[in-house]
Amino acid sequence: MTTVYDEFDDMGFSDKQLCAAMEEFERSSVTLAPAMQTVSHPIPFADPISVLRGIDSATGLLTKPDEASKAGRYLCPVCREKIYLKTGSIRRHHFSHFPRSSCQLYQGGESELHKYAKMLVKRFLDDGGILLFRTPWRLCTLVSGRFPCSSMVDPKDISLVSKEGDDTVELEYHGPGRRWIADVAIVSGGTEVKYIIEVTNTHATETARPEPWYEVDAREACGLLNVEPGTVSTLTDVRHGRATLCGGCQLVGVEWLLRIPKLRKKVGSEGSWLQERPCILCKREKYNPRFERGFRQCCKICLGSRTDEVKTLLGVE
Repeated sequence: MTTVYDEFDDMGFSDKQLCAAMEEFERSSVTLAPAMQTVSHPIPFADPISVLRGIDSATGLLTKPDEASKAGRYLCPVCREKIYLKTGSIRRHHFSHFPRSSCQLYQGGESELHKYAKMLVKRFLDDGGILLFRTPWRLCTLVSGRFPCSSMVDPKDISLVSKEGDDTVELEYHGPGRRWIADVAIVSGGTEVKYIIEVTNTHATETARPEPWYEVDAREACGLLNVEPGTVSTLTDVRHGRATLCGGCQLVGVEWLLRIPKLRKKVGSEGSWLQERPCILCKREKYNPRFERGFRQCCKICLGSRTDEVKTLLGVE
């Protein structure tokens, strides 16, 4: 059997082992949930490691962890070494190799989830898939003085990423001088890195990567298992440190804001937000005015979500 994952050998998998591992993974009949809809409310998913089966040495049949017995004897479907069943009240039941085993299937549930997620991202791209990266729901990151903006920023599409022409999709791609190692990289001509995709499970990426690069949750990436090849699939970019500004904060310091008439002062909750003059666009009288070298006669809602209409009203080209 041939495979497109030869570069995974650097991580300890042989081509034969990887094929067997992926086949067993896909035979396990797990249905993974769709991609996370928000970072704060992820949809529950089935842990791929908890459904990887062992061979029952008595019957020769593949057996799921939740159907196995502690008294049974089981073999790894990849290396045929003995494995044992782990049970407990915290983690789902799963098989594990004994400490001295060199086979990497089942070893360390968290790391295995990370590895499978990377393989699925690579396979999806190799099969002609297109990844649409989108920002998550987040609070605006702008801090003005001592007070951060409390507005929520809606998700927005960032970029479409795919393999084109003679591009190759590389796992564990080493940057110059091994200063960084990318989980997945789309490389053109063998040397030019076009895109980098990091897969995070328990720890976020701490060192910078050449732009453009994206970071996805391993659980969400596992949803690619059920996506048709050659289609577009959306993944949430959970990269830390990426500036996220609401529509209003993106306009900080823009000169045309000074065309908005000034208010003498801002009326807050003590005055039921009833300003001295209504918003120039929506005409509401109770609103939170924008501050730009003084309070302005335009509500933050209009300025952030109806920016073009405000500009037209002010005669800004």
